[in-house]
Amino acid sequence: MVQACTWQGKLTALPWFIDSGMLYSRKDLLEESGAKTPETWDELIDSSKKLTSSGKAKFGFLWQAKQAEVLVCDLVSFVGSNDGSILKPDGKTVTIADEPAIEAVQMMHDFIKKHQISPEDVLSWDEEPSRRPFTSGQAVFLRNWSYVWKISENPSESSVVDKVAVTPLPHFPGKKSAACLGGYQYGVNASSKNREAAIEFVRWMSSPETQLRFATQLGLLPTRPAVLDHPQVAQEEPFMQKLKDVFVGAIPRPVTPKYPQVTLVLQSEISKALTTGDVKGSLQSAKDKIQAIVKA
Repeated sequence: MVQACTWQGKLTALPWFIDSGMLYSRKDLLEESGAKTPETWDELIDSSKKLTSSGKAKFGFLWQAKQAEVLVCDLVSFVGSNDGSILKPDGKTVTIADEPAIEAVQMMHDFIKKHQISPEDVLSWDEEPSRRPFTSGQAVFLRNWSYVWKISENPSESSVVDKVAVTPLPHFPGKKSAACLGGYQYGVNASSKNREAAIEFVRWMSSPETQLRFATQLGLLPTRPAVLDHPQVAQEEPFMQKLKDVFVGAIPRPVTPKYPQVTLVLQSEISKALTTGDVKGSLQSAKDKIQAIVKA
């Protein structure tokens, strides 16, 4: 969270609450088939194929490939799980066309076209369209944010109550899981007329006491480890501490003041890669465009 709020060695904002991408699994279906929760993408592909071919589930793996910000979030996780990146911490070196990223985006394409464990509908889905088939019992796996947990355990909204496990997203062989960091931060406008008062307010809003209030009353996961471990959180929002391992090691999207321009390029070019299959060409195009943006 601190890394995501830091530019050129200076803290530009204070973290408010945190979120990250995670894997939701139908633990009952996996147990029936003798499979474990997947740690690698190959294991996820294998279990998806077995359970869909046997008719146990309609879909294998649901995620979000709509040409929108969530596609970039998924991209960060998939590329990071192959020890790759989009942009180096210097904010200038573009790595989206390097081999680890090419392999990851090819895998995203293959989920749909080659392995057919993800329906082509994911190309137009963001969070909610991908969530509904999972909580209605039609899918084995889902990549989504932490909000899905409470829905999955609510009998009025879910048909998979007590049948869902939440774990870190899978990774490539020999690599480690990488979750895209989400959440919100507080910043102060440099032109604010009451800068000191605004900064004081931000400090109060991100204080341990206030984070504890937001965690227990609104279910917003705190950015302060001490608050996350607080006994009151364990009592009132136990799912937060259960998901702690998922949030450890979450990585931010590319850190650059030019991010609004960078994300539009990524959304367009990754979408093109997934629909046309020209992964290398699309990623090289993305690299060229992003280099022009960050070096301008």
